[in-house]
Amino acid sequence: MAVAALFASPAAAVPQFIPNGNERLHTTGSGQPGAEWNTGGLLSGGELSYDSVSKRLTVAGDVDVLNWYDSTPASGCETDAGSNCSLNYSPNLTFVLEADLVPGTLGDISVAPIFGDIVEVTVAFATTGVTNDLIVIDGAEGMQLEAQVVAGTLNGDAIPGLIATILYNTATSTALFTQINGAGILNPTAGAHASLFGVGPDSFGLGISTISDFDDGLGGGLSDILAATLASPTNEIPDWSAEGAGEMFQITDGDFELPEPSTALMLLGSFTLLGLGRRRS
Repeated sequence: MAVAALFASPAAAVPQFIPNGNERLHTTGSGQPGAEWNTGGLLSGGELSYDSVSKRLTVAGDVDVLNWYDSTPASGCETDAGSNCSLNYSPNLTFVLEADLVPGTLGDISVAPIFGDIVEVTVAFATTGVTNDLIVIDGAEGMQLEAQVVAGTLNGDAIPGLIATILYNTATSTALFTQINGAGILNPTAGAHASLFGVGPDSFGLGISTISDFDDGLGGGLSDILAATLASPTNEIPDWSAEGAGEMFQITDGDFELPEPSTALMLLGSFTLLGLGRRRS
């Protein structure tokens, strides 16, 4: 996410990276890594959090590694596929992303049967109504990127902005996995490094390869959050927090395509899930 704001200067506030206008994030089809972000782990200060009153999702974290290609001759990474330039920020860039819940077919969520007692629970979010849902900051250089969450297409399906899918066993009131994944689409609106994301109203995709360490504030985890949601008369999602990590990629054809299957898809290949395969090492 904060992947495009590439200024970071420890001592003298001198930019570590100055875009020449030819650099771009990799696409998912390139086989190369994207710009890598994370919330830093438990007790780090960064996290994903959801407020049940405002129905707003907030993601706060760091961008630690930028991977890109540069069409400038002799850059050493001229092609999207088969080459890569990389920068490990020190210190990391910081970002905040906010998005508002989109009501589903069942209160706050959408629920679709899969087989037996297994259902697919989908949660979706859209822009908060401003052009800077995402703000990327370099501590020394200030704002480097602003972007808005926008509706778009993920693997051929229309989404309102951000989306996550969870498998849940209604008989045992448990999530099938302790972590989930998701994806989102954003449009750069300001900042010195917007050119890294290409051109277009939905020019970069946010890959959330893992969301884990869920906490409902009462000692419960993901299964407890889902159980409370489904037990609510209006299927209202309670407050929660979690940790996350992922990558940012360029969208080139209007469709954010994630070719690698999610864990759920590999284990339960009879249905379609969001395919966010790439994990940070």
